[in-house]
Amino acid sequence: MSTMPEQSGLEPEVAAHGLLSDSEVLVELRVKNVLTPLTYRIYADTPVAEIQNLMVRRGVSAVPVVGADHELLGVVTEADLLRCMLPERQAQWPVVRGSIPASEVMIRSVLCVSEDASLLEAARSMGVRGVPLLPVARDGELVGFLERRVVMRTLAQATAPEEASTPPTRSDHWAGDPQQRGLNL
Repeated sequence: MSTMPEQSGLEPEVAAHGLLSDSEVLVELRVKNVLTPLTYRIYADTPVAEIQNLMVRRGVSAVPVVGADHELLGVVTEADLLRCMLPERQAQWPVVRGSIPASEVMIRSVLCVSEDASLLEAARSMGVRGVPLLPVARDGELVGFLERRVVMRTLAQATAPEEASTPPTRSDHWAGDPQQRGLNL
């Protein structure tokens, strides 16, 4: 599953960047242009060990926790799993770490964003709240996640001058005399 959007994979308003100013492009971008589609769900009783395996195998950074009717109960992120792996947290649970259910580690209060929301507004919300991702909903149903790194890359692509869209190679960046680059070697 790819989480990094390519310029050609974005909606037409991004592809038409050459015809719009940077501020117009940013206003036109929508969450649906860059969301990572939802491919996995877990239940409240899913053990942490199973969640870890899923995240590692599939390369996902978060999974929604759903109830019997697929209603959103919470989200388990990589950070949640890392916290429960720490020795000081393991002492809180008298059971084997891997058998802790998702309901014990998930985030219950989850801010969601509509897929039709402005990407710029969603980015502001992520920045203010300090969250690395937001669940994305369509008609009340979870359809994916908006990831901070994808938002950052998309906004950079949308506002970068065309000639600067290709990053310098490592040899270009480090070429020349170290003293001229301000390095004391």
